Amino acid sequence: MPAIPAPDGAPIRVAPQLRERVWGGKRRRSEGPPVGEAWVIHTDSEIVTGPGSGSTLGALAHAWGESLVGHHVLRRHGATIPLLIKLIDAAEWL
Repeated sequence: MPAIPAPDGAPIRVAPQLRERVWGGKRRRSEGPPVGEAWVIHTDSEIVTGPGSGSTLGALAHAWGESLVGHHVLRRHGATIPLLIKLIDAAEWL
């Protein structure tokens, strides 16, 4: 794992993980199998730009602790990302 620089307030950009689903639409990817979900924020989100580039949000949470997740989250969940944000793209009503 690459060394993770200390937080400096610089923005962090993550790469969404596209999840193929039979009921998915074509808004996220026009070619290939339909994509039903784009997982945007979760523990395994890969950092593509900013501090910690090349690692995951989970690794940043472990390295930065309270600086990233805050005091209350750290006390309740530890150095993890207890959050999943995903965008749904369904071809029709589910």
